[in-house]
Amino acid sequence: MATAIVVLACWLQVRLHPEAEHAVLLQNIQWTLAFAVGAWMAWSGYRASSPELAIAKRHQFLGLLCLGLGQVVWDVQAYVAWTPFPGPSDLVFFPSTVFFLTGFLALVRRDRWTQVLADVAGFALGAGILTLTLYLSVAGESRKFQLFVLCSYPVGMLSAGACFVILQLHDRQRWRVGSLALGIGICALGLTWMSWNLGQLKGEQQLGTMTSLAFSLSALTIGWASYVWRSHVDTSASYDRLCEGVLRQLPLVMVALTTSTLGLLAVGDTVPHILRTPLVWAAFLVLVFAVYRQTRSLSERDRLLAAERVVLESQAKLQHLAHHDPLTGLPNLTLLRDRVDQATETAGRHGTKFALMFIDLDNFKEVNDTLGHDAGDALLCTIAERFQSLLRATDTVSRQGGDEFSIVLHEVQDLAQVSSVAEKLSELANGYLSIQHQEIPLSFSVGIAMFPDDASDFAGLMRCADTAMYKAKAAGGRTYRFYDAKMNDEAASRMRIRSHLARAVEKNELSLLWQAQVDLSNGSFCGVEALVRWTHPELGQVSPATFIPVAETTGHILPIGTWILHTACRQAAAWLAQGLQISSISVNISMVQFIRGNVELQVAEALRSSGLPPSLLKLEITESVFMHDKDTVLETVDRLVKLGVKLSIDDFGTGYSSLSCVQRLKVDAIKVDQSFVRGLPGNAGSCAIVKAVIDMAKAMELAVVAEGVETQEQCDWLRQNGCGIAQGYLFSKPLGASDFENLWAHAAWRSASQNRLQYG
Repeated sequence: MATAIVVLACWLQVRLHPEAEHAVLLQNIQWTLAFAVGAWMAWSGYRASSPELAIAKRHQFLGLLCLGLGQVVWDVQAYVAWTPFPGPSDLVFFPSTVFFLTGFLALVRRDRWTQVLADVAGFALGAGILTLTLYLSVAGESRKFQLFVLCSYPVGMLSAGACFVILQLHDRQRWRVGSLALGIGICALGLTWMSWNLGQLKGEQQLGTMTSLAFSLSALTIGWASYVWRSHVDTSASYDRLCEGVLRQLPLVMVALTTSTLGLLAVGDTVPHILRTPLVWAAFLVLVFAVYRQTRSLSERDRLLAAERVVLESQAKLQHLAHHDPLTGLPNLTLLRDRVDQATETAGRHGTKFALMFIDLDNFKEVNDTLGHDAGDALLCTIAERFQSLLRATDTVSRQGGDEFSIVLHEVQDLAQVSSVAEKLSELANGYLSIQHQEIPLSFSVGIAMFPDDASDFAGLMRCADTAMYKAKAAGGRTYRFYDAKMNDEAASRMRIRSHLARAVEKNELSLLWQAQVDLSNGSFCGVEALVRWTHPELGQVSPATFIPVAETTGHILPIGTWILHTACRQAAAWLAQGLQISSISVNISMVQFIRGNVELQVAEALRSSGLPPSLLKLEITESVFMHDKDTVLETVDRLVKLGVKLSIDDFGTGYSSLSCVQRLKVDAIKVDQSFVRGLPGNAGSCAIVKAVIDMAKAMELAVVAEGVETQEQCDWLRQNGCGIAQGYLFSKPLGASDFENLWAHAAWRSASQNRLQYG
């Protein structure tokens, strides 16, 4: 501020007294002081500069320093009264424009170098021919070299200013006080030089003019701006569009400069004819730059539009992926939630109902394990298509992931309408799908919740539908269940069981009970079955019928099954060592354990570690294992048979395959389910079924074991109809190991049993 006051004071003194002897001295002092202080401020700005602006600020300091040193040289020349043009001072003045321009060019990124250079070159050429035309119109007898030097000052400074503006726009720099002052200062210095040179060529140069003051103020402005200039990038879309719009106007600036030049040449006759043609060609070259720049702008615009289209398409795809399952294309959980929220709002407003169905595929993992993930994916896609074909266009089918689907039935009238859809789904669940040339049996369970009867929001409806789905699974699967409030208690109990079951083996909460199998021909023991029990410190005694299905669903059956197998083999081996002549020990193998647990390796390890002879171990499997890949199951069975163990089909007649499976299996026995035994001898249907099983087993030379025998009448009927082995409460309830040892060893019991069988 003090420097500006001194500069103004010197200028005012010269303006008021231009004829005074000290006027020239004061004007030179004014310029020298302004250039020196401007250079000092630029130097201070360079020292405190951020790394990205350091080069530009250093060049600004050097440019102002050249102005200051050039002015000192001019002062010496004026003092000795030797002021040729061009002279020594011009050699020092001239590099200032180069420093300003190269400082800004050093900030240009490589990917924008060609474009920025073309813009600056086009502007510089346009400004150059316009300046030269102006100077030629008043140059008189000036030499060409003098005109070149005179033109170089304004053209160089204006080009530097244009480069700065273009760079700011390309880099999306916000115009702050420092950047505005820097651009204005450099352009003002260029225009000041142009005006000064015009006056000098006309011979009208006077002391104390506004032009002389403009030199000083421009230098001070540049120095101060260089000190405060900072980078302020704005990445907003609106500012990006603004900068691109301004950059697209640069060709118009080039055209304007060219038009001005051609206009001056057309209306004036002071430019020598010999120079008119080069100037016209130079103007034409500027137009070429403008066309090139406009072509680049249009090309860039097209590229940006294409990129924008790609971005919009990508956003649309991302939006679709965010709301749809990538495999089946169905709405995912996010979109399902939105659809249910919309249905809730609509139904609440109109007083209508809608249903939410939760569907879980049974044993889907086995499809992946046996046929591969490609087959599993194909199965999911086919099921998705089948679901959609069964529903209205207004309904929603969703896949949450894995093997879980949901269906929203909008605007239903009553439960009958929902039941009709559920029946169609049940029919589908009892069919087959052909995947990779293999027939895969479908099996899924459906749980249904109604709005507003069961819940009033998405989370509540999903919870109710999930609970109902587990109820359908508990009913054997391939069916559907509507939500019932009583299911909440069952669901809560199942959750408690699930959480505690995970550590049942680790905490030694499991135990085995033993139930004898009796030869009905003589009443002697011929085998024993190991039955697992779970006693929890909080839940108490948990029935196997309760925790085994949960264990199979969660996968906890794998460690539990391994524990049962090893414990049973060790106990049987211990009894053999004690002299108990047990002819066989039966261990149940879960379907999940059989399919997923490398059961033959577990059996081999249990036999090896316990020392139990393989012929004494009988594995009981259910027919449900044949719902999976039959070939894989049969291969597993063959490997088990090669180990020397025996196989029995448990709960025969309640499962999937019956005779077709037995014909292909190398089993030793068939176990009649207690649900059939319970109806003996009064229920004609039960009698017919059991008699058919016994006859079939005899024809295939298989042993028949009847479980759940509780009355003497049942025992008599079974013996009379050819059943060889029985077990149940009539003979013994499941006992602990020590009680079972006593029972087995007690000869009096065996004698009593034999008499009871013979005479009872």
